[in-house]
Amino acid sequence: MNIDAMIYSYIINYGIISIFILIFLEYAGVPLPSEATLPLMAIFIANGKISFFSAIIASTIIGLIGSIVSYLTGKFFKEKLFKYINMKNRKMKKSLNLSLKYMKKYGKFSMSIARVMPVVRTFISIPAGASEMKMSEFTIYSSIGILAWNSILIYLGCILGNNIKQISYIMSRYAIILGILAVLVIIVYFFILKRNSKRVLRYK
Repeated sequence: MNIDAMIYSYIINYGIISIFILIFLEYAGVPLPSEATLPLMAIFIANGKISFFSAIIASTIIGLIGSIVSYLTGKFFKEKLFKYINMKNRKMKKSLNLSLKYMKKYGKFSMSIARVMPVVRTFISIPAGASEMKMSEFTIYSSIGILAWNSILIYLGCILGNNIKQISYIMSRYAIILGILAVLVIIVYFFILKRNSKRVLRYK
């Protein structure tokens, strides 16, 4: 039984809470495929157990909590953690180095961009904590990226059903394009909200 089938079986047996547990674990640094987890939220949306927007908000909050756990791990255990990874886990070392590369290239914006990048999104929080990035910046930019990624996958689950292979194919081919577009849409949305709130305050 492959990992996708195991995740499907686990979610079917234990319900919506199992999805939230898997989301938390992935964002906390456990390499689980969100392409096989988040689309299955559509099952519970279709059954009326949670609304589409509630699913997105809840998954984003849980993903952010998991990311903060990973961030704090990098902040407080960076020396021991990096030493262990360099000595024991070659695959994780490669992923961590890729995350560090994104950090150096994009700075704080890497928190949003990396959330839609395979592999990097799982480990990006560790170097963010290790580099002493401000918690406020980490939270803001991570939230944008997590919101974008989760929204795409939950929406694909709603329109494609449980076809995990098709969803994985779409995300592997077009994740960067879809993710960047989603991030831009969310940034523009928040910008418009902020501008409108300023106008309301001005005319009060």
